[in-house]
Amino acid sequence: MRSRVQVMTRDLARFKADLQQVPALKAEIETMRQELQRVRYMFTFSYFSVEWRLLLSMRRKDMRRTMIMV
Repeated sequence: MRSRVQVMTRDLARFKADLQQVPALKAEIETMRQELQRVRYMFTFSYFSVEWRLLLSMRRKDMRRTMIMV
C-alpha cells in the first residue's frame, strides 16, 4: 500500500510540473501563430509584388512596341 502511495505522489508531482508549463507552451504557440501570419502576409505580398512587376514589364514592352510602330 505504501509503494502505491509513493508512486501516486510521484505522478502527482510530475503532473503538477507539467501543468506549470502550460502557460509557457500557450505563449509559445501564440508566438508561432503570429509568426505564421507574418510569413503568410509576406508571401502574399511578395507573390503579388512579383505578379505586379511582371504585369508592368509586359505593359512597358507593349508600349514600346506601339511607339516603334507609330
